Amino acid sequence: MRFNAPTTQVPFPETLDVAPWTLGGERGSTEYRLFAVAEHAGTHKTGHYIAHVRAPTPGDEGAKPPAPVDGTPQADKPTWRYCSDPTVTTQSLNDVLSRQAYMLF
Repeated sequence: MRFNAPTTQVPFPETLDVAPWTLGGERGSTEYRLFAVAEHAGTHKTGHYIAHVRAPTPGDEGAKPPAPVDGTPQADKPTWRYCSDPTVTTQSLNDVLSRQAYMLF
């Protein structure tokens, strides 16, 4: 018997407000912004993980301007990175939201 990772696309948003699933109280914001997606390809015994990571943007707490990628200043590039072993490239938010997410951060 061979077990593969599910291939069903489950849509997920860039921001998620969990207020409907919390008990009242004003303990802080209930809205979360996506900053990484882990993706898995392969079987339950073997496979490969890929990370999609949001680069810091001005206004993020403790953010430093991201370093240029491929010699192009960050301001001219999408704010997401595709990371697979030694390969790191830029990608758009739409690229990230179309992935088959294994875990959301």
